[in-house]
Amino acid sequence: MSVPIAKSGIVRFGTFEADLRSGELRKGGVKVKLEGQPFQVLAALLEQPGELVTREELQKQLWPDETFVDFEQGINAAVKRLRLALQDSADKPRFIETLPRRGYRFIAPVENGAQPPPAAQIARAAAAGLPFPEDTPTAQPTLKRRFPSRRRTMLIALAAAIVVVLLVFRSDLAGWRDRLLGRPMEGEITSIAVLPLENLTGNAEQEYFVDGMTEALITELGKISALRVISRTSAMAFKGSKKPLPEIARQLGVDAVLEGAVARDRDRVRITTRLVHLSQERTLWAQSYERDLRDISALQGEIALVVAGEIRIKVRNQEQARLAQARPVDPRAYESFLKGRYLQARRTPDDMRKALVYFQHALEIDAGYAPAYVGIIDCYSIGGGRQMEVSIREADAKMKEAARKVVQLDDSTAAAHYAIAIVKWHEWDFPGAEKEFQRALQLDPGDVQVRQHYAHYLLSMRRPTDARHEIQQALALDPLSSLLTVDLGFTYYYDHQFPAAIEQGQKALQMEPDFPYARNMLASVYWDQGRFQESLALWPSQYEPERTRRAKEIYQRAGQKAMLRWLVEDAEQHNATGDFYSRSAEVARGYAELNEKERALTWLEKAYQERDPWLPMDLAGPTFDPLRSDPRFQELLRRMSLPV
Repeated sequence: MSVPIAKSGIVRFGTFEADLRSGELRKGGVKVKLEGQPFQVLAALLEQPGELVTREELQKQLWPDETFVDFEQGINAAVKRLRLALQDSADKPRFIETLPRRGYRFIAPVENGAQPPPAAQIARAAAAGLPFPEDTPTAQPTLKRRFPSRRRTMLIALAAAIVVVLLVFRSDLAGWRDRLLGRPMEGEITSIAVLPLENLTGNAEQEYFVDGMTEALITELGKISALRVISRTSAMAFKGSKKPLPEIARQLGVDAVLEGAVARDRDRVRITTRLVHLSQERTLWAQSYERDLRDISALQGEIALVVAGEIRIKVRNQEQARLAQARPVDPRAYESFLKGRYLQARRTPDDMRKALVYFQHALEIDAGYAPAYVGIIDCYSIGGGRQMEVSIREADAKMKEAARKVVQLDDSTAAAHYAIAIVKWHEWDFPGAEKEFQRALQLDPGDVQVRQHYAHYLLSMRRPTDARHEIQQALALDPLSSLLTVDLGFTYYYDHQFPAAIEQGQKALQMEPDFPYARNMLASVYWDQGRFQESLALWPSQYEPERTRRAKEIYQRAGQKAMLRWLVEDAEQHNATGDFYSRSAEVARGYAELNEKERALTWLEKAYQERDPWLPMDLAGPTFDPLRSDPRFQELLRRMSLPV
């Protein structure tokens, strides 16, 4: 039965209060941002509580000029956003019940007319630094007459502060005692996962944009050193998942999750988010934000700071400053960058090349957009010359140029120090590279990719134990990453712990069958153990398919030594092309495997003269163990400032 709306236009239900005249929704006296069509749907339902409001009625009220198809997309998106703001569920509704193919019904009890906010609401608003909920026109008339407005405000503020203190000490005295004694609080949040945001754009082709928003929130939260934030790869494994949040939290090993949705109308973006504490099974905070696309970077930093405040995590002054820094970006450049990141995450050679084109296009629009330069660095450092279809020398030159641009734009960011580290490493300035890697991680401890590259650097310094520590820290942030699982295997391989390396390679293939990187690592381990049959069976067919076919054929017909001879001679013939498999260091590797030390050392000297950026990684591997006692090999290491 309908209940007439009070003259004030205010309807209260549960902990919520909707002002139908001003179009505002509040929870516990604190405003929840809900505007446009979702609020109009809520208003239509509240005008007829307990009764069916058909989809046709909503169409006539809200979308009178749109087609039926546009309405279907609009109403579904609006109801989803409304439910998210109310923390409601379609499966187990507390407020909005769906009647399939008919419409919706508001099922919660409602009260008309505003009431004075309780002390707890005032305390929460005061603690959050928000305006106090307004009194109704008839509330506390004697106070309004008796005290001047300024004095009244001071008294309310004082009362609110007292309430806050009493509430804190009554409900969390033990927690404060633990903090003073340096013990972790029960239920304290120190780790979080940002689950893939839901696409409410009504367009499946906008998935790259929504995924980009998810990654950006992960990146911003990862800048807070006191908080462990699950990386993109592991979070994206739950895209579209119907698993309960506690199960997802268990798999990722986190205390809380941030979930939400993204809607977009041209260059306007709305992000709705909800922070859920898993052990306490309650929502800590929910909010909607709407911004122009030019200001999206500032919004992402703002959300990160709000989340940190809600979970009471310590944010250093420098971290607050970095999260607050954000330059406006041309929406077209930002869009092109997101498309590039979306493709780059797939890591196939074709997608990496397409991603590079998008990054370059973003810079044509906005030459000062630093993240696009970092995208270019990643294309060449991850894909290398082979995947990017250029020589390794050309790939290195392009990477250095992009790094130079990043540093010119702002040399105080983690991205700038990461770029400098890559350049110094490839220039064989090893102490300088390590210093820059460490500085980048101080500025952004949640950047898994920086940690991964730092581990690779440590392997080239023949420090596999230190590299393993970095990869294990990266895996704590990205536990479902098959890529990092392989990298963990490489730390064992460089440490001559071959069974452990094989175990990690096989684990990665279980996670991602036929993963080329895992097959390469296992093939290398088997090869250096002389298990050529097993190694050849793992060579990825998409790389050098004709060379692979020929090597297998020779091995079957003439045996191991004939195959090794053919491989090294083939590499030597193609050395002038700059191809990855014909690098001078690869030719040297072949001769080392044939136990022809003189030729191996000659080709290593050639690689040294060419300043091959990957030579330090080659020299640290087990392949060159037969040469380590040779004085000429040791002299080469000294000239390169590498550990002997």
